[in-house]
Amino acid sequence: MLDLSNKQPLFLCEGRTAEDFRPFFSLYHKGFYRDLLCVSMDQNHTYATFFKKELPHVDVISDRFHMTANFLKDVMDKVRLRTARKLRADGNEEGYRMFKHAPYLLFTPKMKDSSQAKTLSEFDGQLQLGRLIEMNEEISKVSLLYQQLRALSNW
Repeated sequence: MLDLSNKQPLFLCEGRTAEDFRPFFSLYHKGFYRDLLCVSMDQNHTYATFFKKELPHVDVISDRFHMTANFLKDVMDKVRLRTARKLRADGNEEGYRMFKHAPYLLFTPKMKDSSQAKTLSEFDGQLQLGRLIEMNEEISKVSLLYQQLRALSNW
C-alpha cells in the first residue's frame, strides 16, 4: 500500500490471502483508518472483501490498469465476438473474419489522422480499425467509450 500524497509505502505483503493482508489493519492509530476516504487496488476479491469488512466507510476503487483491462475483456471483446457471429449469420464471411481476427486491433487507440502512423503496419492497422468502426454502430460506440476511459485514466 502506498500513500499517494508522498508515494511512500505504508504496507507490503508477499501473499494474496486475507491473512497476509490482515496486519495492515493494526499498524496505524485508529484516527489513520478513520480518516481514510478511499483505497485503490487490483481486483483481488479477497482484498476488497476484507477491506470492506474491516473499514466499511472506505470506498474501494479499481486501479486504472484493471479498470481498462476489464472493459476490454468484458465489454469490447464480447461486443466484437457478438458482431462477428451476427455477420456470419447474415452470410458476411469477410466481415466475420475481420471482426473475429481483430481483438487487439480494437484495443488500439484510434488516431485522429492515420497519416500520423510511424510505420506502414501501424498505418494499415489504423485504416482497418477505421473500417471496423464504420461497419458497426455498436463497435463504434464501445470504441468511443474505450477512448474516453483511457483519457480519464490518464489524468
